[in-house]
Amino acid sequence: MNPSAVFGPKVIHVTQEQIYLFDVDEKQCEALAERLRAGELQSVATPDTRQLSFLTLSEVNTNQHEADIEFKWSNDDDVSVTFADAEARDDAFDFVRAALHHQWQEHRDSHSKARAILPGLLGASFSLMMTTLICLAASSIQAGEEAVISGRNRGAKRLFVWVADLVGPVGVGVIGGALVALFLFSAYRGFKRPPEMRVLTRDAYKPEPVWKMGLMYGFVVLFAFISVRAIIG
Repeated sequence: MNPSAVFGPKVIHVTQEQIYLFDVDEKQCEALAERLRAGELQSVATPDTRQLSFLTLSEVNTNQHEADIEFKWSNDDDVSVTFADAEARDDAFDFVRAALHHQWQEHRDSHSKARAILPGLLGASFSLMMTTLICLAASSIQAGEEAVISGRNRGAKRLFVWVADLVGPVGVGVIGGALVALFLFSAYRGFKRPPEMRVLTRDAYKPEPVWKMGLMYGFVVLFAFISVRAIIG
């Protein structure tokens, strides 16, 4: 008999190859779980039922400050499942840990403050840079300067000119300022409550170092900057 369990409005059922996730009314949860335990999976599964294959699953993790569990696969796909509260999340995580093969190991990863705030700070700096660049372009367009559209991505350039003229530098500043504030708030949350991770892996767990995260985000920012410059000329 395959294990099934109820966690708030969700029912999790585990077979030899799959983790099935059902979102149903709380009143129907227990009855559904009983039918799954009785082997009626094929009759109750629907196209909306999530099927998470753990044969190629590489990692399962949860942040103690959040109410979700993230499943990661070796092909870099991931699925995040949100629960009603932290208690249901912990119960579901323990259930998945018990259902997985005994060779899976649990690890604890407490992020440093520097590691926690880095994504927010880089996102804020990128948003500020892009906002400044686009504001300057919008000011030039509204001042009557002719926009020369040539080279590649002409359609994207025409769209940018139209949007910049419609929104104007003030609108761009408001939207960009809101994005900067959002990223700074994310950095503040990370500083006040650095992630406390529970991680399940098949092999040894190696936390990603801060310098590698910074390098990755740096390349993303540089690529985005070059792309925008190529569009607006």
